[in-house]
Parts: sequence; C-alpha cells; structure tokens
Amino acid sequence: MNARFEKTRGERDLLYAFHGSRLENFHSIIHNGLHCHLNKASGLIHHNHG
Repeated sequence: MNARFEKTRGERDLLYAFHGSRLENFHSIIHNGLHCHLNKASGLIHHNHG
C-alpha cells in the first residue's frame, strides 16, 4: 500500500491517513462529518478545566 501511495502521490505534498471506517460508512461520514461525542465523565473534566 505504501509503494502504491508513493507512486500516486508523485511530487505532491499529500498525507496518507487511515482511520479504519468500513466502506459502507463513508456515505454518512461524507454527508454528516465526523462528530466527537463526549461522555459524562469527559464532559465534566472538560468543564472543570476549560
């Protein structure tokens, strides 16, 4: 995969990043974006320090 990316990239300044989503999830990701949902514990930590 890295050799294929390097060949495709050529001289362009590109970054290869893979986050592991299945192909069938991309429609939703493209239309809705990726959202970060905080749980109660991390929300309290953020509130106290933010």
